Amino acid sequence: MRTPYRLSVATCVLWLGMSIVSHAYGQATISYTGPAGLIPDNVPAGVNFSLPVSGVGRIANLDFRFDTVGVCDAVVGNANAAVDHTFVGDLVFKLTPPGGSPPITFWTRRGGTRENICLSRLSNQGTLPNIATLTSVTGSPVAGDFAPEVNGALSALNGIDPNGAWTLNVSDTASIDTGSLRRFSLIITPQASCPLCSNENGSLGTAPPGGTTGTLATRLNRPGTPSANCAGVGPPQPLTVDTGPFIYNAHSYTNALGASSCVQFTLVPLTSGTATSNIHLAAFLGGFVAGDIGSVARFLGDPGLSSGVPPATQSFQIRLAAGQTISLVVFNVSLAPQGANTTYRIEVTPNVPANPLRPGTLHADGFE
Repeated sequence: MRTPYRLSVATCVLWLGMSIVSHAYGQATISYTGPAGLIPDNVPAGVNFSLPVSGVGRIANLDFRFDTVGVCDAVVGNANAAVDHTFVGDLVFKLTPPGGSPPITFWTRRGGTRENICLSRLSNQGTLPNIATLTSVTGSPVAGDFAPEVNGALSALNGIDPNGAWTLNVSDTASIDTGSLRRFSLIITPQASCPLCSNENGSLGTAPPGGTTGTLATRLNRPGTPSANCAGVGPPQPLTVDTGPFIYNAHSYTNALGASSCVQFTLVPLTSGTATSNIHLAAFLGGFVAGDIGSVARFLGDPGLSSGVPPATQSFQIRLAAGQTISLVVFNVSLAPQGANTTYRIEVTPNVPANPLRPGTLHADGFE
């Protein structure tokens, strides 16, 4: 592995580092793996972090994510944070693509007296609170999902070639408070060449091609009514109950039809890994990590029911904008290792007629 190095250029510092690229179906995550870089105090030129990207198609959507490891909180100097900095309201973040245009200032002095930036995503997908609404709370870090500045939309990067060196500039615009940037990622959904990209098989506990697997600390428990976004009805708020772990797989789907589409997703159980293989399918905005399972902002919909025992097919609809990427998460509703090796198929049918909500029936086995 190449050792990153540091160059001083006038009042601006450039950190060069290796990147890790992970590919999910229809999505690439490129993570900065260079050293932590000190953000110069009260220096408008700031510090530059270089992130190389290669082998990714033109951008259909780009999200920016501040990454963390371990426990992240407001403790001064917390090395687990994406950015450890007192008074984060001093900071400005600007992202510049290869070729230099357009530069996007997606965060301008937000958060006030908060200390540190923990796991946070900036995205123009979905209905998210704008970063400008982030309040000043002493003793609290920044964490959550936000839309970028109104005049710093990441969607302005859609359509460009992402391959080459990206530059993240971080500047501290006031004196006294200091800190460092440690880790961040670009999450790129490329323009797809396959317009339907439909059915995909999976085995619970085995990562799907380009996807992820893991365990959930909690799980959804839904009331038996499917969401029907295509009929103009928003998804019901998800409920999280029970203490895990619950095994899950995460798949990715992008609407590459070039227009808005009502898409039906059907979970078809194939074989049961255990006697209590009872699986559930749910959709979430963008990429997925285990902590998203209870996120109202990220939850898009589900059938309202798990497959039951013996398993039965379950379906639901979502209206997706052109180029929109979602995660399709399959999980077992019984504690791990129950459900391991259960096989299934996710069937994707675009351009279906919108159906109204239909009532669900609770399974007699006591699961959803």
